[in-house]
Amino acid sequence: MGDLLTKLDAPASGKRSSAEDILSDMNHLAQDQLLLDLLDAIPVMTAILDTNRQVVCANRKLIETFGSGNIEVLLGLRPGELMRCSHAWDNPLGCGTGPNCRYCGAAGAILTAQRSHTDSRECRIVTESGEAYELKVSATPFDHEGETFTILAIEDIADRRRREVLERAFFHDVLNTAGNIRGVVNLAKDAETTEETRELTTLAGELTDGLIEEIQAHRDILGAEKSDLELSLHDMGVTGFMKSLLARTRHLDCAMGKKITLDLPEVDHAIRADKNLLNRVLVNLVKNALEASQPGQTVTVGFRHVGDVTSFRVHNSGSMSEEVRLQIFQRSFSTKGRGRGLGTYSAKLLTERYLQGRIEFTSNVDAATAFHLTIPDFPDPYHLTRTRVRTLSTPAPRSRAW
Repeated sequence: MGDLLTKLDAPASGKRSSAEDILSDMNHLAQDQLLLDLLDAIPVMTAILDTNRQVVCANRKLIETFGSGNIEVLLGLRPGELMRCSHAWDNPLGCGTGPNCRYCGAAGAILTAQRSHTDSRECRIVTESGEAYELKVSATPFDHEGETFTILAIEDIADRRRREVLERAFFHDVLNTAGNIRGVVNLAKDAETTEETRELTTLAGELTDGLIEEIQAHRDILGAEKSDLELSLHDMGVTGFMKSLLARTRHLDCAMGKKITLDLPEVDHAIRADKNLLNRVLVNLVKNALEASQPGQTVTVGFRHVGDVTSFRVHNSGSMSEEVRLQIFQRSFSTKGRGRGLGTYSAKLLTERYLQGRIEFTSNVDAATAFHLTIPDFPDPYHLTRTRVRTLSTPAPRSRAW
């Protein structure tokens, strides 16, 4: 869902049904052939849950998708467990009981259905392997021969959300930028001095670069999600890279009235990485920091070299609510409405899948918000054998620490 989710008052119960109870419910429902046929006729993944939110029956689509064709693989699991949600076992009691589960659309819909009535919500799940699911879940109370169950229908809406993001990018952002370029070019035609023409031409060039960057960014996200993104490795000095980053971000619309400063060590350092992907990740983090800052506030960007890794830091004085902190890396999550929410998601995706690094953050009232991006100085060759790579070497200063 592209906006904030309804928070549960408390995590769901951790009580679990015994294996005997699960099998008894399964056998009971399996005797109703009409019920099984109706389930299989439903075009989306569907499960029947017992009072402890555990699977006791499922349709063919769900069994084939998450059970490898075997219902026994799914029996007794809760929705987040069968989809391998990365937060399913944050609490040893399982799906629905962890802190992140309080903002889960699936948990909310199921609990509402168990209490009173049918409920439909959207749900974002990031799996243990990093896959991102965007789902619409509908939970309906269901009584069968005196026993109480919940029917849970799960619809994959990822393609719909991707279209919304692309439509916003190409029908809003790209068109706006193209319109600005046209306006600048028209002004350049009427310029009265050579100096004015030069300034407007330079501005048009910067806007064009931004337009190309916007298109390439969305192309790279789609490629990364399909594991079809080609790396282009460069040897580069980090200080020069960071100065270029500052030059690119200080003219963003969201930077107006705000200050961006660099916190750089005295000694430069060299790394090997995909320069464009690393730039894309850091630009996204800086944009988020600027959008969270008030006019007059400062965003600080820096790096430190420790051992065989380099850590980048983006700091701003704003803090995030618990609700935002727990959903910050989910695809399509945004505090800015639908059609947004790829910034931190794409940063994490590109960092962990392609830059072989990790991205973390801290946010509280005293220390404000800081994102930390840590990558190896030189990529692991074994990892690169599973990733499409093109290596380009460019001169770079060597750290005196070597």
